[in-house]
Amino acid sequence: MAGVCSESNKVASRDYIYLGSAEEAINYIDSLEGNSLKPESMITPLLPSMKDFLELIGCESNLLVSLMLSSHKQNEPMPFSRATIFKIPKFFNGLMPLSKKTQHKFISYFFEKIPDYIRKKSVRFPKNFNGGAADGWLGLIDGIKNSKRGLGEFSFLIQFIIERMEKESDLLIHLSNASISEEDRRSLYFETLSKETLIQNEVIEIVKVLSENKNIKFPTETKSSMICSLKLDFYFSSIACFEIGLLNSIRSSYPEMVYARPDWFVDGLVCNFIRELRFDGSDIYIDSPFSLYLDWLAGNDGPLVSNSPISMAKLSSFIPLKNEEDTINGYAKIDKQKDLLKDWKKSKYPSPEKFYKFVTNFSEEFSCDPALVADIGFVSIILDKLFLQLFYDLRVFRSVESYKIMEESLLRYNEYRAYFENKYAGFIA
Repeated sequence: MAGVCSESNKVASRDYIYLGSAEEAINYIDSLEGNSLKPESMITPLLPSMKDFLELIGCESNLLVSLMLSSHKQNEPMPFSRATIFKIPKFFNGLMPLSKKTQHKFISYFFEKIPDYIRKKSVRFPKNFNGGAADGWLGLIDGIKNSKRGLGEFSFLIQFIIERMEKESDLLIHLSNASISEEDRRSLYFETLSKETLIQNEVIEIVKVLSENKNIKFPTETKSSMICSLKLDFYFSSIACFEIGLLNSIRSSYPEMVYARPDWFVDGLVCNFIRELRFDGSDIYIDSPFSLYLDWLAGNDGPLVSNSPISMAKLSSFIPLKNEEDTINGYAKIDKQKDLLKDWKKSKYPSPEKFYKFVTNFSEEFSCDPALVADIGFVSIILDKLFLQLFYDLRVFRSVESYKIMEESLLRYNEYRAYFENKYAGFIA
């Protein structure tokens, strides 16, 4: 994948320190006197705050995510109290103190859990924090990049995010140059957005005007377009890169699927989870991407080739319950599972552990690849949360037109997928 970036796209590299053992990490963290990560203070549209991203996937810290991704036993509880688990991510995001004893215990646990298949048993930190979002992404990106899957379905996604991290770093370096005029800084900033993102030019122009005069009033539709475009660009780009990598991996590992599910390789998978909004007077409805994923899982277009479709009752039977016996007051297991599935379809998301077990049960029954099924499911949950955030963000305008703009923005996903398919065409099997 190193060849994806051309010479002309190279940017100034940053200096990093690589910590290969718990002892090295402990000494480094101690040297920082408790300020291990600087909170993000210079966020650009190139990269969202890691905090915002982690809220979408239900986690709190990049290091915790990296640990989760590199652990063999994802269901194994960490040997810390609930209060300590709450404090750990706050500490690594520079927001809360943590005792030296607990810091050392967590770091030792972290290195202990890095499994044998990780090629580089080291944790990377920048020598100098620049306040950008990229610093918060290091743990997650390195955790995936150094795993087996970093060379598979995640390869294009990792390449894209690394490019964005480098572009952000390069931009912030130039913006901090005291010899550059304010006008040149602004010009560089907006030229970078225009060149490196798929944010519409008219939206970039709006942001540019607002940066000069925040008191200028724009129509509701214009403000809605700005909110949607700035919110969706990174996530649609990332999901498109992941989808391309996933389909490329399926094409290589399961060539029979090219013939069994040809639409996957023409129209893609994610389009199944993005629908037009429904308007009924002043009432507006959005179909839940996670609900659409569950329908897809059981239907004619999903991963079940010879067994599809299956009923919702059958699908619900794969939901794990803590108590396998009938529940109190004659509430049978199958009824509980049906009700849970109904909740899931209303965007009441299962915990990662419960969802993994559900996917495992489903995959064992029908001989599917559980990683494939789970990955697509988590993408649908991210879309679900993202769309709901937008849906509520636009309520302030009290305008049906705002939601029509949102609909147009959601349907731009295919534009993103086509762009990145073209960009990485030479690396697709």
